[in-house]
Amino acid sequence: MKNLIRLFLLIGLSFGLTSCSRLNWAVRFADFFLTGQIDDFVDLTSSQRKETKAELAKIIRDIRAEDFPKLAGLLEKTHEHLPVTQALDKEQLDGWHEELMGLVKSSLRRFEPLALSLNASSGSEQEIHFRKEASRRTEKLRKDVSDPKRALKKDKERALRWIEFFVTDLSSEQTKFVEAFAESHPVDFQAELENRDHLLSSFLKSQGDERREWIRRLFEDPDSLRPAASVNASKKRQEAMKELFLQLWDRLSEKQRMRVKENLKEKAAEFRRLSQ
Repeated sequence: MKNLIRLFLLIGLSFGLTSCSRLNWAVRFADFFLTGQIDDFVDLTSSQRKETKAELAKIIRDIRAEDFPKLAGLLEKTHEHLPVTQALDKEQLDGWHEELMGLVKSSLRRFEPLALSLNASSGSEQEIHFRKEASRRTEKLRKDVSDPKRALKKDKERALRWIEFFVTDLSSEQTKFVEAFAESHPVDFQAELENRDHLLSSFLKSQGDERREWIRRLFEDPDSLRPAASVNASKKRQEAMKELFLQLWDRLSEKQRMRVKENLKEKAAEFRRLSQ
């Protein structure tokens, strides 16, 4: 799935983004909000990328025309209601997050017909390719997090990458706060690895109607395919990231808060421009 989303970024966004900084925030958005929802499935071979180019282009057009305005609307609403002189309300933040996740899942479901079509036309070559690529990425993550220091570094980088989507001018003290928070709220990489292994195994064991149902569930309700420990770890992580943002907001100056609001407004305008 990450391949499809990154292809969506490269084909759909890069044609419309006019600077490297804008491309960077778009990639961060996709990495955190899109690829985090569904793991590495529907991995395309080079021949499949050519065969599905037209269908992918249509999906991209639909996402840009129909989903980008909704994302822009959410960012505009958030911009309007973000407080400058007081604490951020947890209930309000929860509402924005829930709405964002709904929009993201709606966009991801647009890829379901293509995934089912690819499954119907795929042979043993595709399955070998998929197994190899999924295993390679899982083993890379396993290696990256096998060393506690390296795992902590990766965790801190993830947290900063998420925060910097919103706050682009962190001070050194604020950066240290984010890193310290990440250290005290570590990602459960073991649950993430077990989730990848479980999904790969269950996917490869499925055949025929069972596999088609598996693919539908991947897009409609991915949590139903994941181990309970992985689902709980993801929810715990989302709550931790929201708590990080709430605590960081208290540490931002009014000038920084205004910049966050303007940043959201600029991103909303960019989504609207890309939807044309």
